[in-house]
Amino acid sequence: MHQIRIRSIKNPTIYRIVQVSESMSLFDLDTIISTAFSIEDESDVFFEFFQVKGKKSHQVIPLYSESYDEFESLEETVGEWFVKIDDGMDYMTETGIKLKLTLEKVIEIEDVEACIIDGQGDLFSKRKNIDIDALNKVLQLEMELDRSLFSEIEKGLMDNLFPDYLTLFEVADEFKKLKPWQYFNNEDIIAVQLNDMKYFISVMGAGGQEYGLMMYDEAFGYQSLEKIINGEALSDDFSIDMSALTVNYVDRDELDKEDYELIKEHGLSFRGKKNWIAFKTFEPGFVPMQPDYDEVETMIELIELMIQVTKMRMSGWEYPMVPMYGYPLFEVQNDGEVDLLGIIEMERIEDWVLEIDVNDLEVAKIKKKQKSPLEIEFDYFYMPYAVDGEEERPLYPLINIIVNHTTGEVIHHEIVPFRKHSFVQQLLFWNMLKDLAVLPSKIFVSAEVCRILMPVAKLVGIELVVSELPNVDEFREMLKFNPPF
Repeated sequence: MHQIRIRSIKNPTIYRIVQVSESMSLFDLDTIISTAFSIEDESDVFFEFFQVKGKKSHQVIPLYSESYDEFESLEETVGEWFVKIDDGMDYMTETGIKLKLTLEKVIEIEDVEACIIDGQGDLFSKRKNIDIDALNKVLQLEMELDRSLFSEIEKGLMDNLFPDYLTLFEVADEFKKLKPWQYFNNEDIIAVQLNDMKYFISVMGAGGQEYGLMMYDEAFGYQSLEKIINGEALSDDFSIDMSALTVNYVDRDELDKEDYELIKEHGLSFRGKKNWIAFKTFEPGFVPMQPDYDEVETMIELIELMIQVTKMRMSGWEYPMVPMYGYPLFEVQNDGEVDLLGIIEMERIEDWVLEIDVNDLEVAKIKKKQKSPLEIEFDYFYMPYAVDGEEERPLYPLINIIVNHTTGEVIHHEIVPFRKHSFVQQLLFWNMLKDLAVLPSKIFVSAEVCRILMPVAKLVGIELVVSELPNVDEFREMLKFNPPF
């Protein structure tokens, strides 16, 4: 951590002492300065360094000027400019504010959030005392806003980068020529350590129907893979709720228009059955789309690794005997060779926990409700068609429905502006229990929903029954022809 004293050049009794990380950008340092002294947004800010690494300097950085690329300030750090004690700079704005920054000490501790630790005086009044705690609270908010802004800038830059689809086509075609489905069954999952993320890869084609690769990341996709392993991927909207990167080898007439156009844009052509290549990224609740820049880069690395693993298999390597939810884990070394690290075992979520906040008063009120012979079916699912959302990617609306199990009457249904998340599901169920005038004797749900809602049902002593949902199914069929909006 660097401790820097910032004082007014016109009135040195006005000062702030801040602690910042040496890895902090000059852009963020400007945020700290303006927050510490309550300086309003300035269109032109100049950093003029008078000493760098113990030597005199006259380096000027016009932070927001057209003559200086603003993105450079996102990369240059405090540690590059403030190296030795008394290194420093003058801070100047177009409105005449002049401050001097000097490195007081380097503290040998792990980096923590930037903060103001001392100060006195105000640039715009005669007030001497300042509220440092209040300034630090504002600083935390400003830094969070700047991080969000940087993320948006970074996303915009990524969006403007054209994905390397040609390389992706080349490695996918090379992988296809190895006919990996002759060496791997669908259940022979390969785990890969790629940077800080694990991926789980399944080769499709052993059954002779669908050919390709399914790639699931540990953070979001593994839950989709787990459902497939457990035979739970049977619902109508499973593919909508899936998180995965995919490569599919298909016939020409199976290609989407955009897939065919992508192939032609790169001057490629394929011949024969199951030889055309399509790429898709699946994100829960959204229409599958072609992968973006980062996803393409990830897919290239994963397919290149799978080429090596397939060649190992062709040379005699046997897929090991692994426990349930156990997988061989591979990693690419610095020399480009693939190394088998061992077997990893993933934990299965057997019992869901209560994710929503409920209070004892609400629980007591629900328990006091009159119990009735009412039996209901409770479910939520994605609509069978997509709509334009706030993001560029079309989304599938989520609908919650409650049906009288005996009469088939729809008691309640609503479009929910969220994805199918366990927290959302528990919240919808809890709100239903609060809104119903009586307590149902039985609530019929699917097996998947039962696992998620059980912690809520136990709170109030409601019986959940895993069953077919004939009235819900009928409603879903009706939606295909009569959308509610």
